Amino acid sequence: MTETMRPGIYVDYQIYPLSSQQQSKTVGVIAQGTGDKNKVLKASSLEEAHRVFGPSGTENPLGTLAEVLFSEGVSVVYGISPNGSSISFYSVAFHNLLQEPVDIFITDQTDPLFYNSVKKGLEDLGENAVGKYAVLLSQSSGAPEELAKTLNYERILLAYPKMTRQDESLDLSSAVLAGMLSVSEEITGNLNGTVSVGNYTVSKLQEDQVNNLLKNGVCVLEQSGSHGELIRGVTTKTQDEDGNADYTYRNLSVPLIADRVVTELKEVLQTRINAAVGGSVALSSLSSLIVCKLEALQEEGILFSYRTPKLSLSEEDQSVCIVEVAFTAAQWFSQIYLTAHISV
Repeated sequence: MTETMRPGIYVDYQIYPLSSQQQSKTVGVIAQGTGDKNKVLKASSLEEAHRVFGPSGTENPLGTLAEVLFSEGVSVVYGISPNGSSISFYSVAFHNLLQEPVDIFITDQTDPLFYNSVKKGLEDLGENAVGKYAVLLSQSSGAPEELAKTLNYERILLAYPKMTRQDESLDLSSAVLAGMLSVSEEITGNLNGTVSVGNYTVSKLQEDQVNNLLKNGVCVLEQSGSHGELIRGVTTKTQDEDGNADYTYRNLSVPLIADRVVTELKEVLQTRINAAVGGSVALSSLSSLIVCKLEALQEEGILFSYRTPKLSLSEEDQSVCIVEVAFTAAQWFSQIYLTAHISV
């Protein structure tokens, strides 16, 4: 640092290879690449990503998407390059990636048939799907809102419109949105207004298009200076099983909060599963632990309210404890309508 007698504030800094210092959700990428085929690779920094996945470029979407993810703050990226471009090759690659500790999945594929495979793969995980999401591109044939209705799943997000970097054509919208979801620490506000770290060009939409897309379960991004900004985080789940409108899971915060509560309650109960002795005393102790956790989540602003948990022993097997909890998820206001009555 330069020595001077002049009063003021002087800053010295160093630039390091970009990697996240906070614990973010892991992201898995299924995309065409220039390296080994159908082999899951892992990187924990941008420098390692360049070495493992190869440099970004037109012929290496896997390397480009990994680079974008690290630039958005993701700490760990898994990647796999399918043997070919067909849906069957992508489905095999996705199945292989499902075996890894991946929280968010993205791909360069835009075929709805593959998206159906992704949906089925997540659904087949059952309770193990907690905390897992797929963020997919909407650049397929047909309207994005129709694609969202077809998928109709709270663990699948569609990113729209197309986002690119300078002098590149690859759609990066799903990677940017996945990065936002990965590093965000707030889960009650749907990620509304989250701005990308990197610089991107976002295709412009008309306001009526934006409203229609959001209503029908498509995450819309827009230009904000030289960055991309998420208008509102929504899932593709906008219909019930009969095809009627059902917006219970449309707000992204709903599954995020449910995942957070279920995961933390499971961790609390896991500590007691081998220590608790049957009987009313054990049930009371477990109930107290659950109430403490729910109270903590309420104080944190994750829950609005909760009911006293119900615990009982199975009639068929007294070593089985049945726990029932009920809570109301907290959600920030997305909109406020003000009506002013003015007298003059």
